[in-house]
Amino acid sequence: MRPKAFSTRLALGFSLVGVLFGLACGPVAQAASSEPVGEQKLDVLQTKTGTYEKVTVTTKGRDYIVVQYAGGLASIKVSDLTLEAKQALGYAPLGPPPPSKAAQTAAAIKAIPQVQEAQKEVQKVWTSQSPEWIARGKAVMASKTLLYAVLGGVVLAYLFFCYCAMLICQKAGKPGGVLVWLPVLQLIALLRAAGMSPWWFVGYLVPAFNLLVHVIWCVKISKARGKGFLTVICLLLAYPLAFMYLAFSAGGAEAAPKSDTPAVGSLTLETF
Repeated sequence: MRPKAFSTRLALGFSLVGVLFGLACGPVAQAASSEPVGEQKLDVLQTKTGTYEKVTVTTKGRDYIVVQYAGGLASIKVSDLTLEAKQALGYAPLGPPPPSKAAQTAAAIKAIPQVQEAQKEVQKVWTSQSPEWIARGKAVMASKTLLYAVLGGVVLAYLFFCYCAMLICQKAGKPGGVLVWLPVLQLIALLRAAGMSPWWFVGYLVPAFNLLVHVIWCVKISKARGKGFLTVICLLLAYPLAFMYLAFSAGGAEAAPKSDTPAVGSLTLETF
């Protein structure tokens, strides 16, 4: 046998013995690294794969634990334990969980001096402008409320005027119908009630001349309602009050006497 071949085989033999020795000593070293636990008991041990009740931890290693529970024995990986279980067994420090990467990134951004200055400026502007914005909002709400109240009052006043015009036309003996409820066109119904032609409506559209038309209407509507010259003066000087007086007072066509005696025709006798 050649010396070189012998030395090669000898080196291979030593290498094989070293591998076998390492394999044999691995479990022993791992067992030596684990520390026995003196009756560490837990009512419930929660893991990612299951729940164990009435647990007694017998062995704690770096990567695993051995427990005895109501169902028998089990070897559990430390990575499978929940945070609460890791804290109870000493694998994690007590306290809240570490912040997530997103929270850490947000905190890092907030810590930048430029960002902090920008936040202070925004807060300063908001603090200085808030009372003014609130006052403006209140003013807008108050103006809207006032506007709605004025519009409501105008609508009610217009409906009341139409109702008075309807009464005047009815009591003058010439009901106005739908016209009294239509803006501007109700003048036609009031002209008819006064015994005037509807063409006088055109006169109301002519400046200056419409004053003369109104005076004529006041005279004729007072006469149609059975009122005197005093009512004409009131219509010219205090139109709203006189207009309501014409609407709600008696007189005119409704006060005309009605005869209960039927008309008797003449009977002519002719003799032949």
